[in-house]
Amino acid sequence: MVDLARNLRPGMLVVLAIFMSAGLAGIRYYGVLPLVPPASAFLLYGALWKLNIGRHRHPEYVWAGTLLFAAVMMAVALLLGRGPRGYSLELMSMPVLVAALIFPRRVAVAATLIGVVLLASVLLLVDMPEVRHIPAVAVSSLFVLVSLAVTALVIRDLDDDSRKTVLVDALTGTLNRAALAPKVAELTHRARISKEPVAVIVADIDHFKGINDAHGHLTGDAVLRELASRLRDCVRATEPVYRLGGEEFVVLLPGLDARDAREAAVRMWRAVREQTVDGVAASVSFGVAASHANEPFDFDAVFAQADRALYAAKRAGRDRVTSATELSQPVAAPQPSAARLASTNGHYASTNGHYVSEEALANGRRGIHVGVVAPPRAERRSTGWTLSGSEQATGVGSVTDALEREFTLELNGRLSTLFRVIAVGAFVGASTAIPQFGWHPLIAPAIGAVPYYLLSRHAHRFRRPNDALFGGWAIFQTSIAIGFACSHGAPLFALSVLVQMVPGRCAVLRSTRAAALVTLYTALLMTGVAFWLDAARVLQNPSELLFPLALLVEAGYAGAIVGRSAVASRGAGIVDELTGLLNRNALDTRVFELETQATGTSRQIAIVLGDLDHFKEINDAFGHSCGDAVLRATAERINGTLRSSDSAYRVGGEEFLVLLADADVDTAQQVAARLRRAVRSQSCGERDVTISVGVAATTPGERFIYSEVFARADRALYEAKSAGRDRICIEGAPAPLAVAGAVA
Repeated sequence: MVDLARNLRPGMLVVLAIFMSAGLAGIRYYGVLPLVPPASAFLLYGALWKLNIGRHRHPEYVWAGTLLFAAVMMAVALLLGRGPRGYSLELMSMPVLVAALIFPRRVAVAATLIGVVLLASVLLLVDMPEVRHIPAVAVSSLFVLVSLAVTALVIRDLDDDSRKTVLVDALTGTLNRAALAPKVAELTHRARISKEPVAVIVADIDHFKGINDAHGHLTGDAVLRELASRLRDCVRATEPVYRLGGEEFVVLLPGLDARDAREAAVRMWRAVREQTVDGVAASVSFGVAASHANEPFDFDAVFAQADRALYAAKRAGRDRVTSATELSQPVAAPQPSAARLASTNGHYASTNGHYVSEEALANGRRGIHVGVVAPPRAERRSTGWTLSGSEQATGVGSVTDALEREFTLELNGRLSTLFRVIAVGAFVGASTAIPQFGWHPLIAPAIGAVPYYLLSRHAHRFRRPNDALFGGWAIFQTSIAIGFACSHGAPLFALSVLVQMVPGRCAVLRSTRAAALVTLYTALLMTGVAFWLDAARVLQNPSELLFPLALLVEAGYAGAIVGRSAVASRGAGIVDELTGLLNRNALDTRVFELETQATGTSRQIAIVLGDLDHFKEINDAFGHSCGDAVLRATAERINGTLRSSDSAYRVGGEEFLVLLADADVDTAQQVAARLRRAVRSQSCGERDVTISVGVAATTPGERFIYSEVFARADRALYEAKSAGRDRICIEGAPAPLAVAGAVA
């Protein structure tokens, strides 16, 4: 909320300047006194901006109070005015629109209701001749207020959803590394004030590599999701679980010492052991540490202690809880039963002997530094994301294009029903003015609604959906203006009807240039209509035009800010923090694009699925710092094997996926062979790093369904693992040869 309010702040000064100009232009009609209440609200806003209220402990309370004060002052201004004031009732929508954008849904709904009550109170308390003679004046102002608020809620919800992609792990639903940094900063600050300890629990799924190898990655994903859910169920909502990567999780417990945190870890350990997951008996090892009361919380130091405790638990046999203060007294689990051993194909016994060296433990091995949370090699720009050459080489450019396309279509889909309701409501409201202005104003909008509906519904068929959506909106907006021009009188009070679709359209089109074009085009329509209907009246009292123009500028600016924020958040969520490769969010977007474009054509699409061999042993033997270096080097080598149209993704701990557009099995096999050779060229200590690869592709004319092709590639990868690893298996081909690196 604070971030969005900060982004909105600069442009709001322009809106307020237009409003003040409108108020000054109408002094001869309304008097000077009505300007005093809103001026006081503007001065308060300026003071808060100067004081940088975002640094306040609870800035949301300050902004809420400011907007409430502004709404009340608007109502007081209408009460104090004289002369015809019904044409400025739309001003009550201005604070409500901002509140609906920056506050949670319940607060936004409450703000809308307050705005409606204040507006209704003004209508009841003030005898306005124009409202008495033309009831549509009141109907129009109430309808505009509610429709703008609801539109703001819809586009704000999409922005919230987009922000979650940055902080939430797509597979497990837990928070990710990017979310860990601000939480650590918050707890460090709070611990300095409260003098309370902060505990850290590090959890690692035992033999997860064996689960993937024995049962496939789909089962492994199911195990990750279920165990993450069990861990979350054992802590409060204020104690979130973070997925650090692969099968590793961390939990931060403010206010708990080492003993209480150990008890919490034991609860998690018991929850994990309650029942199997899809027939797989999984277990988790835990390491626990805590800072001391009355001492600063140093996350890196406490995490290192918890990490050493975790690997002491691993060394002692896994499936247990170990505290950093009681390394000699771990909570030992019963020996696994024969059924549990059988359910994991003996992987308990096969990997229990891999211990971590004392030297590696003493060095802490994998400290997590949380000062930097931005994805590597990516920069925010006002119009989207620009990335480095290596990322462009792996298809990031095409993915970001698809990301923006998906965002456009998704937001348009959310707004379509709302826009239809607004259109129907506008027609109903306009019908109440038929006695005064005739029925002719309804004809042109009714005709213009048809191409708008068709272009909006079929925008996904266009190569550039934005062009179709802007064209449909422009036709409909123009038809409404023509309807105004066809009226028998001068319904200037309804000019703000042209504003209703502006915030949503600016959010869909996103860019500053497009938002400016939408706002400018609407301003020209409003100005043209106003002068066509009654030029003399507009020149005598320019505020009748300037007030709706101020509302228009606010709506357009706010919509563009929210749209850009949503796309930027999604862009931030497509790059894996450790390797710089694309992540699951980016994969979902690319799959959406390919499944839309490659249906029923001869275009073939292939998946190359790779999994580093014995990566768990590398972590255990050399530490996670070495493991992370291997992952980064592997990512760089994968990048070097790809064409500019191909995309590489990190889809798990040591699992990589390459999506090849316009590639048959032979092409995919060549890519897989280059990938395997490139990975084999690196080593960690004296250990060679190898990768097993599964390949699958669609046949000519086959529709690309990602889940089906991935399942085939995963089966091929499993065959490569079963045949001895460090080899490539093609889906549907005979079993791979026993010679390492052979291709079947």
